[in-house]
Amino acid sequence: MGLAYLLTPRHAATGYFFEDNKIDIMSSVEEFSSGLSSEIACKAQEQIISFVEEMSMLPQKKRDFLFKMSARNYWNIIGKEKYPELSKIAQPISDMICSSATVERVWSQLDSYIRD
Repeated sequence: MGLAYLLTPRHAATGYFFEDNKIDIMSSVEEFSSGLSSEIACKAQEQIISFVEEMSMLPQKKRDFLFKMSARNYWNIIGKEKYPELSKIAQPISDMICSSATVERVWSQLDSYIRD
């Protein structure tokens, strides 16, 4: 979840998240890249640092534009070119649904069945 949060441009730009959890994030990148070659995994680890640094130093106009963009769109359009190895990890993560809405709906439906 932390890695998905970090790979969203609007969250990476804050920079605070990366500083506090650098080791956890790097190990998450390593874990997610375990299915890739070691060369790609190593480059992805380097690229995540570059990505966070770039996001934290964006001019305001570009920042405003990227903040409106979803992580999925960023990694399919921009990130794929700028950070090719990291995008191999970021794309599947950004496609995941990080929400409890579906689970909440299921529990709500289950509750209505039990009460009837």
